[in-house]
Amino acid sequence: MKMKFAITLLLAGTAAFAQEIAVEKLTEQQLPALVYSKQEPISLIKSEKNSFTYIRMGASPLQGVGAVPGMGIGYRLASGSSAVDLSGNFGARRIKHGKEVTTYTLPKVNYLHYFTPTKDNSLYVGGGLAWGGVHTNTHNYDEEYSSRADFHGIIANAAVGYEMQRASSVRSFVQLDVNQPTLAVSQRHEFPSPSAELGVGLGF
Repeated sequence: MKMKFAITLLLAGTAAFAQEIAVEKLTEQQLPALVYSKQEPISLIKSEKNSFTYIRMGASPLQGVGAVPGMGIGYRLASGSSAVDLSGNFGARRIKHGKEVTTYTLPKVNYLHYFTPTKDNSLYVGGGLAWGGVHTNTHNYDEEYSSRADFHGIIANAAVGYEMQRASSVRSFVQLDVNQPTLAVSQRHEFPSPSAELGVGLGF
């Protein structure tokens, strides 16, 4: 009887020891998975850039000349729904009959307001001032006649645009500007009329 009781205890102890070992092995196997499951997920959403440098190409139609192609370089710094845009722009065209037109703004400073600043694409409006000039030179070789008009001074500006891919490392925008020469520091002949410019930009 005592022998049977001892054998029973021995078998029970062996079974309990084997079960404990199995539990330990199972815990060791599951541990990496449990630790991994507690790791925080990696976010794939990029944060919005607050500033970028851009290049711009555009065209401005002028009376008696047609579309004057232009280009520029600028820097835009945004904060929330607002942004400050600083740029320099140059345009020139020469047409037959000897007429030449040159325009420039340097520097040009605009304040911009975004309507949906938290979205990837946003419509915006703005305005500002620039130091700039308009130069027109006309040569009539048949009549041996030439005329020249110059303006250098303050130019007011209003802008409306649409900026895309605002959370990307490369973004783009389309912008329409209306420029009005306002205060002449140096002027020859007639005062320049308002002009509009449609441009596209690529920012980095």
